[in-house]
Formats: sequence, C-alpha cells, structure tokens
Amino acid sequence: MDMSGLSSLLWRERDILDNLLFKLDVQQLLLMSGRSGWLVRASREIETALEQVRIIELERAVRFNEVATDLDLGASPSLYAIAEAAEEPWKGLLTEHYEAFLDLASRI
Repeated sequence: MDMSGLSSLLWRERDILDNLLFKLDVQQLLLMSGRSGWLVRASREIETALEQVRIIELERAVRFNEVATDLDLGASPSLYAIAEAAEEPWKGLLTEHYEAFLDLASRI
C-alpha cells in the first residue's frame, strides 16, 4: 500500500486548490476595484487552475481505488473512509488532509 504516494498527491491537490482560491480572490479584488482591464487574464488563470484541479482529481480517483483495494474498502471510497480504515500515522495525516479540504472547499 502506497500511503506515502497518496499523501504526496493530496499535498499537491491542496496546493492546486489553494492556488485556485488565490486566483478567485484576485479576480474578486479586480472586480471590486473596477480594474476590469485584467479580468480576461484573471479568468484565463482561473480556467488554467480549474484544468489542473480536473487532472489531479482523476489522479486522486485512481490512487483512492488502489488504496481501497489494499484496505478492503469498496470502490470509489471517500478520503474520510480511507482515513478511518488506515493505521497510524496515516490515519492522523489523512484526517488532517480531509479537514484541510473541507476548509478549502468552504473558502472556494
């Protein structure tokens, strides 16, 4: 079971989502300031960030299914289900990832 690889992937996904949040904040600030000249560029950067999200989501789904097999979980498990089935120290680390994703999702 490659829990280290899964954790690395989740760190990358968190970084991509954090970057998306930054791009959204920049776009909102541009809108609020009336500086519409940069909106096209900001929108392109958001589209690029969303494409990165789509790519890493596919990678995550594959990795989750690999780990699910090793942990005797059903297909397409949630991160929470994987964390609950994992042994320490992975359980704690995956739970931290889960909580970070909840926070990022609420802010996005």
